[in-house]
Amino acid sequence: MLNVDYIRINGRSSRDLGMKMDFSSFQWNSTAHARTVTSIPGLSGDRQYSDNRFVNVKQTFPFAIESFQQPLLQVQSSISQWLNPIADYMPLFFSVLPDYFLEAVPVSDNAQLSWVDRWTGMLSLTFDCKPYMKRFDGDQYTSSSTIKNVEQATALPLIHITGSGNVTVVVNDVTYTINDLDGDAFIDSELEETYDADGSSLADSTQFVDHNYPILVPGENTIGHSDGITALEVKPRWRKLM
Repeated sequence: MLNVDYIRINGRSSRDLGMKMDFSSFQWNSTAHARTVTSIPGLSGDRQYSDNRFVNVKQTFPFAIESFQQPLLQVQSSISQWLNPIADYMPLFFSVLPDYFLEAVPVSDNAQLSWVDRWTGMLSLTFDCKPYMKRFDGDQYTSSSTIKNVEQATALPLIHITGSGNVTVVVNDVTYTINDLDGDAFIDSELEETYDADGSSLADSTQFVDHNYPILVPGENTIGHSDGITALEVKPRWRKLM
């Protein structure tokens, strides 16, 4: 069954290239909890140890291509030119999930064309995806002092502050201190880095309890700050597992 659904990445859509998604061979994959498995001689049953992370997902999107205006190989070449410049994770939009985007990079052996007839072919695109899908509405800054996480997963926010002196940010009653602030600072919980507007590290100026970065838990989250901060905004980065 062919459908009008599509993917979009690197500034182009699969529809731009005349590709129609083939749901008859489509399979959606999910992430898994990474574990280390150890077999011990003389002990029945393997030992399972959590690695405290989730693994990437290889997700394939199958398409049918019908082209009467140009050879199929030219369409395939256009698809390769679309994907090959992608060297790192990029947002990938899938129309079936309108509120979310994946962070994906194409695998190396992509876009292999199989002919059905002279003008019709089948082609699949596979991406290596991070285990979390992110919400579009979580990729925007908010200055609210109370933020609600409607997902079941914790979020790793990006907090942007402006101020001077020794300042503190308080997230859910946990205090995060930056000393000798002079201008802008970004507390990036995803990268676990703190840096200024030029991207220079502020690691020597930060005092975080046990070196932990802020998280936004499911439900209500409170955000506060000390007097030395003149502006604070949060990009929450809402997410859920694939």
